[in-house]
Amino acid sequence: MYGPLLKQARSSGVNTLVVDVQPSLPPEDFLKEAKSMGFYLVSRVVVFEGGLRTYPAPPEHVNKVIQRAEAAATLGFMEIQLDYIRFADKLHIRGLTLTRRYRAIASILQSFEKRLRPHGVRIGADIFGRIPFNKNDIIGQKMEVFAPYLDTIYPMLYPSHFYGDPFYQKNPYRTIYDGKTKAIRRAGTSRIIAYIQGFTMYVGKSGLSYKDYIKKQILAARDSGGAGFIVWNPKNQYGTFFQALEETN
Repeated sequence: MYGPLLKQARSSGVNTLVVDVQPSLPPEDFLKEAKSMGFYLVSRVVVFEGGLRTYPAPPEHVNKVIQRAEAAATLGFMEIQLDYIRFADKLHIRGLTLTRRYRAIASILQSFEKRLRPHGVRIGADIFGRIPFNKNDIIGQKMEVFAPYLDTIYPMLYPSHFYGDPFYQKNPYRTIYDGKTKAIRRAGTSRIIAYIQGFTMYVGKSGLSYKDYIKKQILAARDSGGAGFIVWNPKNQYGTFFQALEETN
C-alpha cells in the first residue's frame, strides 16, 4: 500500500518523513517499511489546534498531548515535532503581556522536554516563518525562547505566507535564504530545518513555473546552511517536488 510512494520518495533523494500521529497513530507496518528503507521518521504532534486561546493553558490538555507524543516515541519515531505550540494570532487577553506569553510557551516546552527526553528521541517544533525576522511576536514564539528546549527548530518559510511583503512573496530563493540564515544566527545549539512551500499558492507572483519555484527554494535551503529542509503539500501531492529534487541533486 505504501511501497510505491516510499520508493518514489527514496529514489528522488528524500531521507525524512513527517507523519501525523493525531487523531490516530500510523500503522506499524508503515513505520516498519519506512524504517527498512532508511527514512528518518518524525512524528508531527499538534499542541493547540489553531493556537492557544486561553491563559493559562489547560494542564489536562497539555498532558493529553504529551501522552500522544510519548506514544509516538514508543512506537519508534526518532523525533517528535511539535506544531501549533503558540498563542492564537491576534489574540488579546487583558494583562497577557509578551513576557507572560513567552513564559507560558517556555513552560509548556519544558514539560514536553522533561517527559520526552527519557524516550531517547529528538524534540523539535514548528514556528511561523516570520519569527526569525521578528524580535518579538504576539503569538509567543521567539527563537531564544524555543532554542533551550529543542534539538530542532522548523521555521515554516512558505513565501506565500509573507502577507503584505511582496518582495518575499515574489522571491522564493531570498525568502528561504534570508529566513534560514536569520534563524541559524538565533538558534543556539538547535538545528534549523526549514519548511519550504510545495503548493501553488501565489506562485504566479514570482513569474516562475511551479517546479522552478520549488527548485529555487531547495537551492536556497542548501546555500544557507543548517540541517536541511522539509517540503509540505496540504494534499500530499509531491510529484512536482520529486521532479524538482531530482533535477537539483
